[in-house]
Amino acid sequence: MGFKETELPGVGKKVSFINGEGLYTVLVLHHSGKRELYFLEDEDDDEPIFSTTFTSEETKELGVKLLGSRDEGIDEGKFEQLSLVRKKTLVDWVEVKKGSSVIGQSVDRAQKMVDDEVSIVAIFRGNECITKPKGEEKIEAKDTLMALGKKNVIEEFERTCKG
Repeated sequence: MGFKETELPGVGKKVSFINGEGLYTVLVLHHSGKRELYFLEDEDDDEPIFSTTFTSEETKELGVKLLGSRDEGIDEGKFEQLSLVRKKTLVDWVEVKKGSSVIGQSVDRAQKMVDDEVSIVAIFRGNECITKPKGEEKIEAKDTLMALGKKNVIEEFERTCKG
């Protein structure tokens, strides 16, 4: 079974493979935590045989059940701890739109625009990825920023970046 992963800029990631029944299976992992699952007869099909959507919480619970059914043993305490951190923290890809107030600002300044509760951990600029950008690195239009922070702060930061 060969899994293929594809980045979907601004959306998340697409994971596809042919399952044991010969169906082309696609999982779209949204940055927000939402998951879409599609089953198609062929990779080139436009219409799925079946599709469904899971919330972030449903995805986590399903993952626990799937792992548990394989008797691999899950430390429920650690999983609950991770779930709590994940509920409070979000990593998201934020596109800097033309006219945004963060254009030309340093990473340090942009982070402080939302109460210094957001961390820019990478900048995707064209085909380049700047990991751990220095505080003085200037943000440009059309950059995609990988930002880490509380969900409400990331949402506020995203609104700031859209202009």
